Amino acid sequence: DESRYSELSNQVTDVFHIAAQINNIADYDTLKESNVESTRNIIRFCMYSSMKNLHFMSSVTTTIHHDKDILYENEYTDSKLLQSGYAQTKWVGEKMCELALQKGLPVNVYRTPLIGPSSNGKIFRDDDLITYFSEMFNLLGIMSKHNQPILDIFPCDLLTDIMVEFTCNPNNMGRIYHMRNKYADIEQWFNKLNCDQVEPNTFKKLCENFNFEKPEHKALRKLVTNIFMEKYSYMDSTNIYKYSSNKFLHSFS
Repeated sequence: DESRYSELSNQVTDVFHIAAQINNIADYDTLKESNVESTRNIIRFCMYSSMKNLHFMSSVTTTIHHDKDILYENEYTDSKLLQSGYAQTKWVGEKMCELALQKGLPVNVYRTPLIGPSSNGKIFRDDDLITYFSEMFNLLGIMSKHNQPILDIFPCDLLTDIMVEFTCNPNNMGRIYHMRNKYADIEQWFNKLNCDQVEPNTFKKLCENFNFEKPEHKALRKLVTNIFMEKYSYMDSTNIYKYSSNKFLHSFS
């Protein structure tokens, strides 16, 4: 409805573009409509009638693969190095925001890690990787010793608080922010499950032979064993997911 569109355009001052189709094994073409075209439409709305502040939630997956010692917030990864369709769509979204910024639109880009439950534990999703992994460890009664125990998980309420705070000061706009939680530790995260830790090879065998009932657990079985069997760079989810099959994609999507 064009009249409603114009009405909203004249009323709205800030737009938070957080929605996305998150799937680290789908290709770019599969995710383009949801993640790229939606961003194009949001930018068009933000520039219609009057300029609005745009807050675009990207992902650390756009920064994982690069050929530099340090990737700073004002830098971009070479798109040829991106290994997942999801990361590619977020990279394109960032570049679209950059072009919009050059045309005068106030834009912030937030490169976020894995978004976790709220800091008080009262807000969480029951269908994300953290929940499924926790359920799997609880069923097994064990978890694997991890050769790289740091997993960056950012509490959802702290992230939204920061983003809202940025709207109060125009000087915060026009930037890219790396949202990192350096205190996140996967061992502390899962220790509350009171699971015994075993060697990765033992964990892999038990996990592969366990009769999981949930389709999600069956689909994630290979993923969770790969996470603890291999050594990856920070949040290197693309390398983990590429081992999965089309059957896994169908089950997990």
